[in-house]
Amino acid sequence: MLTPLFNASPSWLVIGLVLTVLGYSLVRVIHRIFFHPLARVPGPKLAAATLLYQTYYSFAGNRSRFYIKIAKLHQEYGPIVRISPDEVHLSDAENYDKIYHVGSKYSKDGKFYGGFSNPNSMFTTPSNELHRTRRGALNNFFSRKSVFDLEDVVQKKVHILMEHVSKALTSGTALDVHHGLRAVSIDVITDYAFGESYGLLDQPDLGLEFSTLVHRLGPAAWVFRQWPWLSPIVMAIPKSVIWYINKPMGFVRELQIVTFL
Repeated sequence: MLTPLFNASPSWLVIGLVLTVLGYSLVRVIHRIFFHPLARVPGPKLAAATLLYQTYYSFAGNRSRFYIKIAKLHQEYGPIVRISPDEVHLSDAENYDKIYHVGSKYSKDGKFYGGFSNPNSMFTTPSNELHRTRRGALNNFFSRKSVFDLEDVVQKKVHILMEHVSKALTSGTALDVHHGLRAVSIDVITDYAFGESYGLLDQPDLGLEFSTLVHRLGPAAWVFRQWPWLSPIVMAIPKSVIWYINKPMGFVRELQIVTFL
């Protein structure tokens, strides 16, 4: 004989599920605002209750500008502000060296760096021990001798940029120095890392499309941080398909494939 639960109509099951989710969310919000270890840290209650506060300001105006909101929060609440359910922001620059130094006991925020959807990268590795291991494998490539050996490559890239500047001055046309300096950095890095430069300096617009793709990756990172379960779904989409859906994410997939070849 079926229990009352299984005898219930589908509509009641949906209502029960919705009430359960709402009840869980309410309890979670109450805990975050009043009983969380950071409950006494000054800051807006909405930021303490949900990460959506941070996500909203990261998307406001279609630009990642949450740091501007943080500056305003410090003006209102003081040098220590709770900016999300699990995050505290400090305005005193002297704290930087106390937290981010070699041998620091503080590890990276796995939830934040998980938004980049690249768990195998040294940059996104949250564990200090694992990061130290991955970093150790690359130390020789960034030794003083290795950096000096790279000087010729750097000089060649800078020379190409100077040619662009010279042509712009002669013709009286505008040149985006920001993109030019970024192109130098990218071409040097890719030349050294992959043995083949991306050649952004050889393009008339100094790799404007590349810079635009990188810039547009920001919103994706905020989405994956807010809803981390979306990341493996998106990254599982075939490369040939994701390029049509979202070019920035297609670029990330392409970069991951090249890295692991």
